[in-house]
Amino acid sequence: MMTDGYPGATVRFPITGDINALIVFVQRKDNHFEDCRSVTGFNELNEPLFNDRVPYQRCAERPGMTDSWDPRGVQSFTDNPLAEWPAGLPDSSARGFRQLPAWATGIIDAPGSDDITFGSLTDIYHRYSNGTFNFRGKVWPYTYIPEHNTPWYEENRGTMPNGLAKLNSEVIRFVDEHHKALGFDITPEVFDRYTNGRGDMMVPDGNFDMVIIVYRFSGFDRLMSRHRSASAIAHLGGIGDRELTLGGMTVTDNPQSGSWWENGSGIVANGFSQKMVMTVIMHEIGHRQFGGYHTNEQNLDMPNADAYSVMGATNNHTFSGPDKIKLNWANVAELDINSIPFPHYTTITLHDGNKVNTGDEILWIRNGDAVAAGDIIVEARLKTSFMDMDPEDLGLDGDGKDYSLPGNGLYIYKAQNLRSRNSHRYSSLQNGSLPSRRKYFGINDSDVVFGEGAQLLPFTRFRFRVPPSNGLDEKLAITHITIDEDAGTVSFRVWRHIPF
Repeated sequence: MMTDGYPGATVRFPITGDINALIVFVQRKDNHFEDCRSVTGFNELNEPLFNDRVPYQRCAERPGMTDSWDPRGVQSFTDNPLAEWPAGLPDSSARGFRQLPAWATGIIDAPGSDDITFGSLTDIYHRYSNGTFNFRGKVWPYTYIPEHNTPWYEENRGTMPNGLAKLNSEVIRFVDEHHKALGFDITPEVFDRYTNGRGDMMVPDGNFDMVIIVYRFSGFDRLMSRHRSASAIAHLGGIGDRELTLGGMTVTDNPQSGSWWENGSGIVANGFSQKMVMTVIMHEIGHRQFGGYHTNEQNLDMPNADAYSVMGATNNHTFSGPDKIKLNWANVAELDINSIPFPHYTTITLHDGNKVNTGDEILWIRNGDAVAAGDIIVEARLKTSFMDMDPEDLGLDGDGKDYSLPGNGLYIYKAQNLRSRNSHRYSSLQNGSLPSRRKYFGINDSDVVFGEGAQLLPFTRFRFRVPPSNGLDEKLAITHITIDEDAGTVSFRVWRHIPF
């Protein structure tokens, strides 16, 4: 595994061992619409453009409104019940008990089990931690429907910092009041396993480890319209002057450090599909518990951005190679380019970063004895995980929100000397999943991914500004990329001086 010498993240949550979460799905009382957008046309990359109007109310019920990619057609992102979150799922006779989306109970595997379901959060963290982080949990068996419409919570927040915190506290109290009657166990043995805020201390402290509240869409702007700065969107918010408990454990607020909110007993997420919900959960845990920043700072055109990171905030991908490095989850091989003997190249084989590996999955190329800004990080990545696979391979309907990895091959990043919250920055040198970040590299500039047969000669031939090269770009070339999908490997040549 990775050792000292690589810049890492400020971790306040365990990155190894067994941790369990409680996940509660919530659909706001006045959230009864589908996300159906009108297609207005296509850009030069043949990607669909949508209008900016508010989603249609119950568009699936309107005559003639069927999914279509034709201009003036409508594309629905909530109409596939197997992978998305339709608005009108059945209610029970009692308030607060609505049927869960079809995929919800499989989003995480149960505590105490050895089962790992493909596509669950347990599966994703197992893969990317190389089997060292066992993230499991329980899903509340119903979608909770709040007592009031959205504006009420902001208008009646009382001592809470905003309406979102007010609503979150209602959700938690409801679960606390009803779980015993439903035979749904919430015990410290399962949900209090570490000291809150100390990722290295696996000792119970009386605080709930992780509760995740997942909203269908968000409505956060309306819940925080006047008091947004009082609480970050992603966490559970302040609990005011009343102690909040769940199963006898305290649900702690996320403490504020300057303008940053850290750790606490959980996060708030949102989404309208399994992929989106999982991405937002991983993203927000990445903020509050793993100390991560936005890797693209909301600006898709800046060069210092890791577009394949789950912290990118703009796609449904998962952990990139740099993310795994920061969290000490990666098997990293190092190569000083000056050590390559005549005939000036060496052949490297990396294992698929989407699987649990004992062999190397990342190559860190440096120009000298120590790692430094300007170094190149090479990751092998194949479409073998739920988050990266093509929609048709997962039985999805392939609409505009079914993101997937652009292709099999090498994903290449540059380390930077910019720091934020103790996390080193990286730039991905291809960004094909984001339409406004399409950048082409290589000899013929024909493929956004460094896939089979692609060549980069040398690294100075980028078409846009990249971070300082540390003298490495002038020397480095990568050629002869070969993918073995059966073995789950990618082989390639690294050159210190290419003779053509």
